[in-house]
Amino acid sequence: MLYNLYLFYCSLLLQVKAYLKFVNILEVIICFATTYVIFFLLDSAFLKRRSVLYPFGLSVYFTLLASLTLLGRQPKTQSSLDTLFATYTLAVSGSLWAFHAIVFNILLFIPLGILLLRYFEKSKWFSFFLLVIPVTVEILQLVTSRGLFELSDIINNVLGGILGLIIAIIIKKRARLKGFVSNFLEGKNGS
Repeated sequence: MLYNLYLFYCSLLLQVKAYLKFVNILEVIICFATTYVIFFLLDSAFLKRRSVLYPFGLSVYFTLLASLTLLGRQPKTQSSLDTLFATYTLAVSGSLWAFHAIVFNILLFIPLGILLLRYFEKSKWFSFFLLVIPVTVEILQLVTSRGLFELSDIINNVLGGILGLIIAIIIKKRARLKGFVSNFLEGKNGS
């Protein structure tokens, strides 16, 4: 069992390495700088904070996302529009590559769910961005011919974002509970 997990992890790493082989360092620097400025301005405008670390984390994530989904791929001459749910069909028929693609697309968007919670904790905009970002990635793959446009990818990406949101909520509740317990044990007022 552990050996199979290790093999699965190694094959995922090899897929990531294959994608990053074509990444141009200048594209990565421009992508990182642009996203950092955008998130720094959003952070200071919407949250009224001058945080440096959080926009940095978002920029690293979005630069990695762009590198894995767009920048690290060579343009293809063939059509980039795939048949409806082809990855699921291949995975059900036993294709290990298709199974890896499904898991990779889910894992790729878990950090998005965690990171977006900070901006949209008490807002319905969270759902909007959780859907718009994967759709944008897929449309860019279609337009630039750097990947396949698949509805299954959008579903997997949104599922990953939802899992990230659930993880973030669990972590936040545990931290809040831990703070409540430590305040209680120290005799501090909870208000």
